[in-house]
Amino acid sequence: CGGRTEVFKTHLKPNKNKIVGFHMDFNSLYPSQMIDNDFPIGAPEFYTDAETIKFNFKVWQRHKKGLGFIKAKIFIPDCKIPPLPIKKGKLVFPCGYVVGTWTYNELAHAIEKYNVEVIEYLEQIHFCTTFKVFKNLIQKMSDRLNNRTFHLN
Repeated sequence: CGGRTEVFKTHLKPNKNKIVGFHMDFNSLYPSQMIDNDFPIGAPEFYTDAETIKFNFKVWQRHKKGLGFIKAKIFIPDCKIPPLPIKKGKLVFPCGYVVGTWTYNELAHAIEKYNVEVIEYLEQIHFCTTFKVFKNLIQKMSDRLNNRTFHLN
């Protein structure tokens, strides 16, 4: 899908006959997330019963054991920067009633910080086991990039 690329706040101000602006560009967030976070491994469990999914998600929120995905109908209140993406030809971040699939972490963050409400739980894929699958690979690649030397001929 790609990442989120948009302007959140514009602000330019005059300074000694010039217009001065500021921007932030976050670099290497993707590799840092691959190093720092666990990823699901093993055989997944599938659920379609709404009450079971709701219970499983509440248990996960409390204990943070395992990882997974939940497809749900949700309500995202009006806010300046909506938290959850859906794919509609391109990646969009809507408010209102939407149906989508999100990771446990994405959905929990949206509920806790943005007052997102789950209207109906539809499907769940749960992995009991997690592991920092990419940690060694990304560290080795990073070390190679940081230690290489450039020769100008």
